[in-house]
Order: sequence, then C-alpha cells, then structure tokens
Amino acid sequence: MSIVYTAPKTCANFMLSQSFVRILMGPVGSGKTTALLMEILHRGLAQAKGPDGYRRTRWAIVRQTLSQLKMTILLDLLNWFRQVCEYKISDQLVTIRFSVR
Repeated sequence: MSIVYTAPKTCANFMLSQSFVRILMGPVGSGKTTALLMEILHRGLAQAKGPDGYRRTRWAIVRQTLSQLKMTILLDLLNWFRQVCEYKISDQLVTIRFSVR
C-alpha cells in the first residue's frame, strides 16, 4: 500500500510544527480532517519500536457527537486506510496495522 498526500499550505504548516499544543482551523472542505489523520500516521511512524519490534501509539479523536465522528473522521479514515485498518464497532476502536520498508 502506498499513500500519496500533499497537504494544503495551512495544513502543511500545522504538520511541520513541533509545538506540544497546536490548533488547526479552516472552512469546511479545507482538508483539516485528512491532515490530522496524516499527522497521526506520521507520529505513529516516528514512535520508537518496542522490544517486540512493533510501534504502538494511541490517539483520541473527539467530536461533539458520535454521529459527527462517524460522518467525518471515520469515513475519511476508512477512505485513506481501509486496506490496513480494522474498525471494531463494539469497542469504537480503529486499529491500523502495516509494515514499513
């Protein structure tokens, strides 16, 4: 699986920042959700491998309602990572598994 992503300028600036707290704002359709998903992927890849050789990281993505979460974040996440992610409805958990060359 290969992911090709080019961030819009504002999102790229957000992703380049190393600040502990960052805020990304913009209009509907400006690519904020995708940029955040790519940032999570990037940070996960930067995570040090554990003794068993796996990188583990946890994230929480929050919206005002579960339905907003499903209609925005979950749809985009599945669109980008469907081949390597597993969504457990009962646990409201997404697991992404892949190997890096």
